[in-house]
Amino acid sequence: MQGEYQSASSIGRIGEPVFDRHNDRVKGFCTTVLEHSDGAMPFIEQARIVRDWRYASRITLRFVTRYPLAERTCLASSGIRKPNCFSPLGNFYSRGFETEYIPLSGEWQGYGVQYFGENSARRIEQGNAVLKEDEIVFESLRTATSRDPFSKASERGYVTELGIRSDGDIRQLFRLYQAVYRDYVFPLTEENVAELVETPTSIVALARHGSGSIVSVAIAEIAEIETSRGLLRISELSDEATDPSHRSNGLNQACVATLVNELLGRYGNDIHLIFEEDRACSRGVNQQSANLGFRYAGRLNRHCRIDADRDVEVEGPYEDLNVWFLPR
Repeated sequence: MQGEYQSASSIGRIGEPVFDRHNDRVKGFCTTVLEHSDGAMPFIEQARIVRDWRYASRITLRFVTRYPLAERTCLASSGIRKPNCFSPLGNFYSRGFETEYIPLSGEWQGYGVQYFGENSARRIEQGNAVLKEDEIVFESLRTATSRDPFSKASERGYVTELGIRSDGDIRQLFRLYQAVYRDYVFPLTEENVAELVETPTSIVALARHGSGSIVSVAIAEIAEIETSRGLLRISELSDEATDPSHRSNGLNQACVATLVNELLGRYGNDIHLIFEEDRACSRGVNQQSANLGFRYAGRLNRHCRIDADRDVEVEGPYEDLNVWFLPR
């Protein structure tokens, strides 16, 4: 229960809550499928114990549930008396369930996933930034277009493909991530990038320039989770980056669309959830999610370390992430 976890994986550790030192948070995915809201409390309390032992500033948990979990679930604990307020005892800020009930598909139809989040007083969102991030979501949904996601990149001479060809591609990806991110969810080393793209549970989509150089990337991480109800298969589309000199060409949208097509072609109804956690301060990535038909589900507050170009100014090392899912 008091272990420490570090990985390049975005989905992260499945099962009991563990401490992620790089992001100063406790993270967990509950494998017991819940039939009622009160069933979440033991897992939440377990995460709070790890948080207090490690002095972590955030908890992020995911639950699979038969019905939407009530906000009151997060209140019956040490010092938390109201949602979205400071606790006078624990000095922690409870956001409760940060996303709506995200429906699963296939044999899991009738069940859903919800995120629980809780931040310390030193890791709270900024009101002005939150309003601007809301505007990004509203504008992305308002202007969403169903245009062919591949046409823009193709018309401008880019090629989208699956998989890496060689160790040279890994080095290119490492340099690409370095060019885009000043700080990231995991330490940006060539070894971590290699781990990310070479794991059998990852699918990599690349966009190449006419010269063959990699200028954009997106990765689908697939998790097969043994739950109390049976096998749950989900995929997070993440680790997206586009060379700054090649932006505004629809490259990352083409990469994400390539991943979605591959997941649906490979698994069909046996992939029960496809989702993204987009940087809330970035217009482009949220716009592409809306364009591709993803639905907005909620926001993870000061969720992880990221520092890159922003459309909304954010103080400190942590950014908010918007959760989008593909309705099926």
